[in-house]
Amino acid sequence: MTKKGILDDIFSKARFSDKPSIYKVIYRDYNQDIEMNLDDFILESNNFQSIPASRIKTVIRKSKIVFQRRSNN
Repeated sequence: MTKKGILDDIFSKARFSDKPSIYKVIYRDYNQDIEMNLDDFILESNNFQSIPASRIKTVIRKSKIVFQRRSNN
């Protein structure tokens, strides 16, 4: 399964089976990481159109990491 597939599954569950407000998304924006809740991320990314999945670094549900991109370093 590709990373985009994993993220699709997580976001689908968060939006339709869970509360999106308990999820936080951390994504890369130029030289900094931005953290926001899933509801805000959906608005900011224009429903995932302007921020590609490749820029998402971590997804946290409550205090548990449910997705973390591996570093290439």
